Amino acid sequence: MKSLFELTWEVAQELRKGGIWTGAATADPGAGATSLTDTTLGLIAGTVDGGTIWFPNTTPPETRIISTQTATVINWTGAINLSANEEYYIFGKTWPRWALRDAVNRALKNVGMFARYDTMDSVGLQEDYDLSADPTNAPLPNRVMSVEQSSYTDPSTAVNAAWTDHISWIQFSETLRFLDDPPPLDGVANLRLGYNVDHPVMSADSDEIEPEVSPKRLMWEAVAEAYMHLIGPHDSQALDEQSENLFNRAITRAGGFPTHRNEPLPEPSIIIDEGAGGLVDPDLVV
Repeated sequence: MKSLFELTWEVAQELRKGGIWTGAATADPGAGATSLTDTTLGLIAGTVDGGTIWFPNTTPPETRIISTQTATVINWTGAINLSANEEYYIFGKTWPRWALRDAVNRALKNVGMFARYDTMDSVGLQEDYDLSADPTNAPLPNRVMSVEQSSYTDPSTAVNAAWTDHISWIQFSETLRFLDDPPPLDGVANLRLGYNVDHPVMSADSDEIEPEVSPKRLMWEAVAEAYMHLIGPHDSQALDEQSENLFNRAITRAGGFPTHRNEPLPEPSIIIDEGAGGLVDPDLVV
């Protein structure tokens, strides 16, 4: 999956304002390096102070914030092991690293919620389950949207767990209550609870997007998020119009790539068995 390292660099290449530079060390930086010498850099001192430097060939690839830069030396905080002729990319300080990461995370927030599942052990005929106490589940990050029960007391022993929806339950606080037909037997991870979550915030270079996210679409959406913050009151109307045009271009480009495939779970429809018929939870009746 696409990493935050890759996404921030791709976003930077589209934004470009502030300058893009690529090069390689002309002296061996060595282990635990906090600076790199490139005699071909040729920038005025301080040009990229506060900018970001990417090292694509380290394991794993990493970024650093540039503290100071002379005509041939780039300095940063946070030691990193580099090799002779280490390749690097630089983006100026107009959009510092935190702003690039923020644009990616705001774009991810707009993607919407993701369906996720956790399992829980059943206790024969028990009606109430403490979601915060179950060690496999402690606690769920969000409210329960679906409950499924396996046909096996231990699904891990079956080729097909044969999950079926349980439709008679409610959740209040951190308690899951079966209103009808509680699991009849003790089981191991034979209950599956579904819930919706936002995409995790990406904060480390190695963090990766979830599989449902369309990477190229996300990259352009992050570019749009970056431009969005330039649209507003300016001294020049032309500057504002330029930012709006760039924002619209990014949105158009994003629309040319596959949509994100996240599908959050719908609101639960709880049914309570009442003799021959059934009653839908009155809170859910319009």
